Amino acid sequence: MGQIKFKARVIAPYFCKAPVEEVENWVKNTIASAEKAYERSKKIIKTKKDFEEKIAKPSEQGLVKFLDGFPPAVKQRIMFKIRDSQKLAAKRYFQKRDETYKSPKYSQSIEAGKKQYEESWVKYLGPLRGSKKTKVKGLGILGAMTLSADKDLKKFLKQDIDKINEGEPICITMLEKISKLRNNVRRLIIRLGGIIIGTEYLPETIQNKNEELNQLVEQYRAPEIAPFKPGGDSHIDFVVVEIPNPAKPAEMIKQLGLEIQVSFARKL
Repeated sequence: MGQIKFKARVIAPYFCKAPVEEVENWVKNTIASAEKAYERSKKIIKTKKDFEEKIAKPSEQGLVKFLDGFPPAVKQRIMFKIRDSQKLAAKRYFQKRDETYKSPKYSQSIEAGKKQYEESWVKYLGPLRGSKKTKVKGLGILGAMTLSADKDLKKFLKQDIDKINEGEPICITMLEKISKLRNNVRRLIIRLGGIIIGTEYLPETIQNKNEELNQLVEQYRAPEIAPFKPGGDSHIDFVVVEIPNPAKPAEMIKQLGLEIQVSFARKL
C-alpha cells in the first residue's frame, strides 16, 4: 500500500436559486442567437427554390443514404412521403419562420425557456460549474484545483462542509501538464457529474463514472504518485453526502462531492 500524503473531500456548492445575472445573461444570449439565426436565414433562404436546394435536397440525400439496404418497395414508399412533406414544408416555411421569431409565442417560449434554465442552473450548472458573478467555485474546478495543488484552493473551501482530512494538497502531475490536467478534469467532472445528478445518484452510475474519471487522471499522474483507480491508494471518486439544507437548516439534503486521496507510489 502506498503512503497516504493527502486526503480531502470537496462538495458541490448548493444554490437555492440561480443568480439574477446568470439568468439575465442567458436571456440576452438566447435572444441574440435567435435574432442572428433569423437574419442569417432570411439572407440564405429567400425563395422557394432556395428552400428546395439548401434544405430539402440535402435532407433527402441524407435519408437516401440512411435507407440504403432497405427493400426497394419500402424505400420508395418512404421517399414518396418525405417528398410530399417537403412540398408542404416549402409552402409553410416563410410564414412559420416569421411566426417563430415575431409572434407572441416567441416571447412566451423565451419565458418558458428562462424558467427551465433557472431550474437546470440550480440542479446542474451552479453546483458543477459554479458562479463567476458570486465567485463560488463549482465541483469541476474544485476537483481540478485540488489535484493541481492550487495555492488558492483553501480560499474556496466551504466551512464545515469541505474537509482536508490529512496532509496538504499535492500536485499529481508534471509542471508542463498542469494546464491540460486542470482543463480536462474540470470538463469531465462537469459532464459526469451532470449524468450522476440526472440519474438521481444511482450507485451503478457513480461506480461507472468513477472508473472513467480515474482513468483520465491516471493519464497525467507523475511517476512518484501511486496509480489512480476508484478506491485505490490514489483516487478521485464521486461521493454523495448529506448536508444541511441552506433554505431549511433543520433538514438534510443530498449533494454530490468528490473524495480525493493522493499517495506516493511504493518503492520496489
